[in-house]
Amino acid sequence: SNRAQGREVHLPIMVKFFDPHFHLVDWESGPHKDNEALWKTLYPEKPVFGILDYEALILGDGAPVELLGGMFIEANATQAKRIEEALWVDKQLDVSTRPYGIVSGIDLQADITETISVNRTLPRFRGFRNILNWDEGAAVNMDPEVNTNRFLEDKVRANFKVMEAEDVSFELMLNPHQYQVAADVLDTVPNLRVIIDHRGFPKTIDQITSEEYWNGMKRFAAMPNVFMKISFFGRTDAKWENGATVIEKSIELIQLFTPQRCMFATNFPVDNAEVFGAWTMQRMVEAFNAIGKDFSAEEQACLWRETALRVYRMDLAAGDGLPRR
Repeated sequence: SNRAQGREVHLPIMVKFFDPHFHLVDWESGPHKDNEALWKTLYPEKPVFGILDYEALILGDGAPVELLGGMFIEANATQAKRIEEALWVDKQLDVSTRPYGIVSGIDLQADITETISVNRTLPRFRGFRNILNWDEGAAVNMDPEVNTNRFLEDKVRANFKVMEAEDVSFELMLNPHQYQVAADVLDTVPNLRVIIDHRGFPKTIDQITSEEYWNGMKRFAAMPNVFMKISFFGRTDAKWENGATVIEKSIELIQLFTPQRCMFATNFPVDNAEVFGAWTMQRMVEAFNAIGKDFSAEEQACLWRETALRVYRMDLAAGDGLPRR
């Protein structure tokens, strides 16, 4: 504590945070231009959002965090632009002095040989995401190019086995009604490290209290190589009218998967958008602390950094993810 005007001022304990989920975008002239309509709904605030903008969101409002680094997650470039996006973001990350990894976009309906080989040239590369959310009859899905329940397709299932053989990580983005068929696919790739994004992407309070949600989560949690991101609270309750329930169900998810397989993530800049509740880092730290408070110090370390560093194989002491100078 510091002494100021004769009284003690206790500074908050700085928590070391490795953020396993954020996005950088350029829908003005970069790889996200073809998905400009989507990004105008997700984060209209800034058409170009770079690594220094991201770091300013984390560190600019005085939240008691020390940012160790993090993972860029593919930002919904169209299928034709996903390799370009990976090469683009690798250059963007060189602007920072912090270590970052890359999770690149992939199209599991296609031949993924080239996508894998180009990404392998990037030392920061760790794994892939293909947003697979699908709703029958939806005018547009999370990825506008996804118009089927891809978990049912032979090519997609075969590519899960290719990813397992390649020993990359895979981000699972799906809707609760797809959990069972997705779990059937994951049963066939027991050695693939799978990270479920955003608490399984429930869109309502009803969903996070439903049997469909928890039956699926129990299946996923029974698989030792499946991990969970505790993130995107604004997806479920943007107005935060039932925030206590979101917090409570997040705690239950961590108890189900164990802290050793769960991680806190910001999903910036999306969570900072007005439409999702304009989350600041201070507010996010408060939510993470409310979720983590009854776990041990070691378990809290898992949630804030250790799980993410392990699942993405980021050895910070060895210099993983640092810019090449």
